[in-house]
Amino acid sequence: MQRALSTIVDVVDVPPAFAFVLFLAFVVESAVGFGSALVSISLGGQLLPLDKLFPIFQPLSLVLSTTLVIRGRQHIDTKFLSTTVLPAMVPGCLVGMALFRLGKPDALLVGVGVAIAALAAFELRRTLQGVVTA
Repeated sequence: MQRALSTIVDVVDVPPAFAFVLFLAFVVESAVGFGSALVSISLGGQLLPLDKLFPIFQPLSLVLSTTLVIRGRQHIDTKFLSTTVLPAMVPGCLVGMALFRLGKPDALLVGVGVAIAALAAFELRRTLQGVVTA
């Protein structure tokens, strides 16, 4: 209970710039269906430490993603989701949660930076090769 209360109190101390980052992140996700984590962590990580950022971002992201899934459920390829996405996502989430709990903050920031740079390089390569995404 004390931890939950301290998280709520910490939310009051959120800089206005971070609120704008969250707004921008969720506009991106609402428009394209993903990307709020990428935007909020890469930009929000400049304003707040990760241990403060995640407890604010994750519940909001869960609400938005659930809303998008419910509204677009008829367009979801459940076979692809259950055979390709979820088998990779579940272990990745577990590893990510363990690293967040056990990792050192500086190492986590470097890891997030490397992951964002790798994703950007991958997408840039695909764009230069003319790969069209759906």
